[in-house]
Amino acid sequence: MKKLTLAFFLLSSLISKSQILRSNTIITSDISIETLINIDDNIAEFTFSGPENRYYAIGFDATQMSDNPYIFITQDNDIQERTLGNRSAGTLLTPSTTIISDEITSGERIIKFSRPLTGPNTNYFDFSTITDGSSINIIWSLGDTFNLVYHGGSTRGTSSITFNADPSLSIDDITTRTDASNVILYPIPMKDVLNITNVKKIKTIDIYNLTYQKIKSFSKEQITNAINLSDLPPSTYFIKVIGNDGFNTTSTVIKE
Repeated sequence: MKKLTLAFFLLSSLISKSQILRSNTIITSDISIETLINIDDNIAEFTFSGPENRYYAIGFDATQMSDNPYIFITQDNDIQERTLGNRSAGTLLTPSTTIISDEITSGERIIKFSRPLTGPNTNYFDFSTITDGSSINIIWSLGDTFNLVYHGGSTRGTSSITFNADPSLSIDDITTRTDASNVILYPIPMKDVLNITNVKKIKTIDIYNLTYQKIKSFSKEQITNAINLSDLPPSTYFIKVIGNDGFNTTSTVIKE
C-alpha cells in the first residue's frame, strides 16, 4: 500500500518571477494521497489520490479536532468543505471548489480540483498567507465508508507541511483548467471582463450567485473569448460550463 503523501504547489504573485512554492509530506503508510496546490491569479489547485471506497479528510492549521479547522473531505463523487467540529462533522460550508477531473483506476481514486486562495469568509483557510519557508500544521483522517463520522484513534493523525520555492517549476508547468478540454477561465479575481479559452468547445455558460440563483446565461452564439460582466456587483460567483461533448463543470470566480 502506498504512503499517504500530501504535496503542495503554490504559485504566488508576491514572489518575483512567479516562483512556485512546493511541499511534500509523508503522512501514513496505509494509503497514498497527493495534493498539488497551484496559485496562479489567486487559484489553488489540488490533486488527491487515495482509496476509491472510503472518505479521507485533511484539515489545515490545526493539531487536533477541537481547533475546529477548515477541512477538505473526499466523498463518493464530490469534495466537501467543512469547519470541523470536536468529534463531530461540524458545519458544511458553501462550496468554493471546482472539480477538474475525477478518475478511478485499479481501486485508486484520483480527484483534481481548484479553489480561490481566499475563501468567501473566515471559515475557509486563507492560502494567500503562505510564503517561501512557511510551515502549517495539518490533521488527517480516513474513514471506513464515505460517511463522515467520528473514526476513533487508529485512522487519524497530525503532521506539518513546509513550503519552499522550487526554481525548476514555472507557470506553464501547472495551469488551472476547468476540465480535460483545456477550457480556462481567467483572471481570478476579475474586474469587468472574464477571459475564456477554447470557446469553440463550449455549448453554454451559466452564472450563479452565492445562493445558487442563476443570474446570467450565455448561449453558444453569445460566448466569446472575453465576456463582459461589468453589470455584476463585486462578489463570488459560480460559473457553470457545459461543453459540446457533454462535459459539465462549475468554477468559482471572484469579481472585485
